[in-house]
Amino acid sequence: LVDIFQEIDGAVSGDASTVNVSSPGKIQNGVDVAASGAIVNVAAGTYSITGLGINQGVTLSGPNTAINPNTGTRVAEAIIDGGGSADIRVTTTAPVAFQGLTLSNSVLDSYTAGNQVAFSNDIISGLPGNMFYNAPALFTLNNNHIFGTQTTDFWDDVLIAGNWNGTTGTQVSITNNVLENTDPAYNSSGINLSDVAGTVSGNTFKNKDFYGVLLANDTQVSVTNNTFNNIYDSDPVSYPSDGGVRFYTPAIVNDSITSNLFENSYDGIAVRQTSNTIGATISIATNTFTNNTYDIINLGSGGLTPAGDNIFDGITLSTATTAQLYSIADKIVDAVDVSAVGLVRLKAGNIY
Repeated sequence: LVDIFQEIDGAVSGDASTVNVSSPGKIQNGVDVAASGAIVNVAAGTYSITGLGINQGVTLSGPNTAINPNTGTRVAEAIIDGGGSADIRVTTTAPVAFQGLTLSNSVLDSYTAGNQVAFSNDIISGLPGNMFYNAPALFTLNNNHIFGTQTTDFWDDVLIAGNWNGTTGTQVSITNNVLENTDPAYNSSGINLSDVAGTVSGNTFKNKDFYGVLLANDTQVSVTNNTFNNIYDSDPVSYPSDGGVRFYTPAIVNDSITSNLFENSYDGIAVRQTSNTIGATISIATNTFTNNTYDIINLGSGGLTPAGDNIFDGITLSTATTAQLYSIADKIVDAVDVSAVGLVRLKAGNIY
């Protein structure tokens, strides 16, 4: 056990299995004296950093390790503040975890292929750009509150540039988070998942520009039981196919969009223009669409067939009358409206 409670000048090292850091001690010193696999406990207080490098597997644990910021009552926070530019960078393939912390105004990333980074029960605010993880083996985001990403240039809150190839590669587990824009001066999107497999479940995406979840390239993702509220499109002329869930240049695709709520948004599900979805497997079932400008925009080349158990403005698709099917179709953009794109098939053998 090592306690760090004062600033230490110069380099330090060690192999402690448990490290306790309290202000004005430096978290970097705590990481440096820890053994691989150690726990670094960070006491309540504010820790201003100019950078934090993590080159071995450690768990950074704050006072709220077991308290969900979206549902629980938190105790005093351990706040790691990067001042709008400092980088918290992971450069190891060993598991690294951030839990029960407030990560404020910091760049969060890893460019090390095979990284395994997990965030749980954290408050992540004021990101100066997206959280970026390159080719992770496993990325975990569970029970976090992410807000205030400071961008006016269409950054995502989270960007995972994976390497899943249809069989092996990046896995993601993104569950029970709240991602929202709280300042109208900024317009970040939600989560950009490229070449990944895994689960996006139980999350709330609120006041996000362009999309809540983007599925790009090779994906095998279950998007289920999420709420997409006020996903808006700040530039529908340049980007007419945005929505709660958006597909972009899909290749090897086996995705399911099930039991989600799409409400008060520009669009629910979208396929971006010029995307080739022929051959893609996209299951759309048991979703609820309420009070959106559009429910589905398909500007890709392949068709989409929502299951009969989807509900459109209170109407279950399988029991809709002809008049109701035309009403549902009024909120769908597809080959009926735009030439050379795919259809959204509401009823076999019929076009509305």
